[in-house]
Amino acid sequence: MTFRSLVLATVLVGGVLAGCGGDDRPSDAAWSVIWDGERGLVPTEAELTAGGRDLCDELVGLYRERFDDLMPTPSEGLDDAVDAWTEQAEQIAFECPTDPEILAAEYEALRRLEAEIDAGLAAG
Repeated sequence: MTFRSLVLATVLVGGVLAGCGGDDRPSDAAWSVIWDGERGLVPTEAELTAGGRDLCDELVGLYRERFDDLMPTPSEGLDDAVDAWTEQAEQIAFECPTDPEILAAEYEALRRLEAEIDAGLAAG
């Protein structure tokens, strides 16, 4: 291999590595800690019902402040599910449903999204 070929190969490999490294996504382990913390901000159905509108109002502000920490995710494959989960949690807090059936359905949707995120994280 000539010097010129070696330089060209080095430049090409460097360019490929630079393209791969520019994503700035966290590791699965680092993001999992953030995910667990943010998920822990969502009260149970019973806690939300007991806290009423005051708790819901507090949560709306908290979620809008804190859920930005979930981005970026470790992979593009998690982005849509995490966006949907944050929107669902914010919707529950914003609407603060008092009807038990509606509340149960909203929380079921949230749990499905959590399962999707957990599965995507485990697969990564």
